[in-house]
Amino acid sequence: MIQQHDGEKDLSAIESKSTGSTEPLVLDIGDDASWRVLGSPYRMRLYETIRRMGECTIAELAEHARTKPVNLYYHLRALENTGLVAPTGRREGVARRAPVLYGTPNSRIEIEFDPDDAEHQERMDTLRRSWQREASDSIETGVRSHEEGKPGRFMVHFRWESLSRDEQNEISGHFEKIIKILDRPRTSSGPTRDDSSLLHVGLQMVEHFEPRLPAPKVMTRARNACDSVA
Repeated sequence: MIQQHDGEKDLSAIESKSTGSTEPLVLDIGDDASWRVLGSPYRMRLYETIRRMGECTIAELAEHARTKPVNLYYHLRALENTGLVAPTGRREGVARRAPVLYGTPNSRIEIEFDPDDAEHQERMDTLRRSWQREASDSIETGVRSHEEGKPGRFMVHFRWESLSRDEQNEISGHFEKIIKILDRPRTSSGPTRDDSSLLHVGLQMVEHFEPRLPAPKVMTRARNACDSVA
């Protein structure tokens, strides 16, 4: 959860479950070492992979990241410097020199920032934009894969619509149910479930107070197929 200096908590939480303390690790967005990790979606993904694995070696992490171990040492060192990951022991019996195991000491991450500090606010804006780009890239990749006929679950729907308060509340209720489902994998660490696969699930309902015209419902036609996208 993003934590303000005045004690109020704002924005979304980066929830996590680790092998260690249930106390949150508070990272100051004004600290350069913390920012080098928080500002990198890739490093945050590496952290989350370690958390979900419980503990792992660099070689095991590289296998999940589909890269070479040598490419991860610099990123792992940055994660260590902020306290997000730490050595937990060694993996015995897999090599002459047992490789180091890494785990996540804390169960939650909270980002602390001062809303009156210009640099803090700029970094917060950058942080939001970086994950928005990640979400946009994920959607575009899914659309291309769907258009190419690749297997996989694909559901995308965008709509600008005038809704009554009752309709807004009904959608909010569905959001809450979906969020509870999405939180289930974060309640424990350990091996990935055999029937699981990574999906990008995006939920958004934003009320516009400035005058804005509604958008039409648009259909795309891929030869013999017709899919709703708006």
